Amino acid sequence: MNPDLTIAIVASQISTNRTYLSSYLNTYRQMTFNEWINRLRIEEAKNIITANKHVTLDDICEEIGYADKSYFSKCFQRYTGMTVKQWKSI
Repeated sequence: MNPDLTIAIVASQISTNRTYLSSYLNTYRQMTFNEWINRLRIEEAKNIITANKHVTLDDICEEIGYADKSYFSKCFQRYTGMTVKQWKSI
């Protein structure tokens, strides 16, 4: 996933504008664009880990677009309630 993904890029890709996309996410998903993207990235991280329990944190972050491993780890725990290590063990 592109680490530089912005609401403008996504809006353009789905043929809408950033104001509409932001409003849609806030109204129907009760989340901001950044929260939505983070959730998508965490879901992808869970899939990667499930497919390969030996994948490194560096590889996960590179694949899903996180430049900062520490921030990724915090997001992962916030959205899953588990650390990456705990997720790998299930």
